[in-house]
Amino acid sequence: MKGESFKNEEIVQIIQNGNKHEKSRVLAYLYKLHYPKISKYIRNNRGDEAEAKDVFQDGLLVLYNQIEDGKFEGRSSVGTYLFTIVKNFWRAECKRKQKVLNIPIEENHLMENQTIEDLFSSQEDVRKLDMLFGKLGKGCKDLLTSFFYHEQKVSEIKEKLSLGSDQAVRTKKFRCLQKLTAIFKESKITKDQFSIEY
Repeated sequence: MKGESFKNEEIVQIIQNGNKHEKSRVLAYLYKLHYPKISKYIRNNRGDEAEAKDVFQDGLLVLYNQIEDGKFEGRSSVGTYLFTIVKNFWRAECKRKQKVLNIPIEENHLMENQTIEDLFSSQEDVRKLDMLFGKLGKGCKDLLTSFFYHEQKVSEIKEKLSLGSDQAVRTKKFRCLQKLTAIFKESKITKDQFSIEY
């Protein structure tokens, strides 16, 4: 519906309990409301429109899954939380590509609930993560290796792994990262064992 809006509580309620049509409306609303600002941020920090779309969709997928799983605690607005996720994704991407971001010093930190993706993209010695990778199934290992080690585009990974769509790649990537995070948490490896700069 044109011009409709949703409060934070409504967004959470619909994502957790709504039907497919209601969820689609909420996602369309979030895209319309927040994508322009996020796109501008990415383009102002050495990115282009295609990269802005990719990182926004990755961030929206993470937000959706965290709300659906009850992990969004509502300490900030949905929009602020989404923007934080996207900024962290883009910092990680730029660090891999050795780009320089126009980020104020006070913003230069990882999210409190840091993920294995943050660790992977920011540490120097990948030996320990290689060990964790060995515990993943072949499908997840191939996908994450293609994305992080070889820095292949979503479209390239889709063709390489015979996945049906770009969204299928992003969804599988997210699920594989969840598996890797679980392995990480079950292992004896701590953040201090990685060469991470905060």
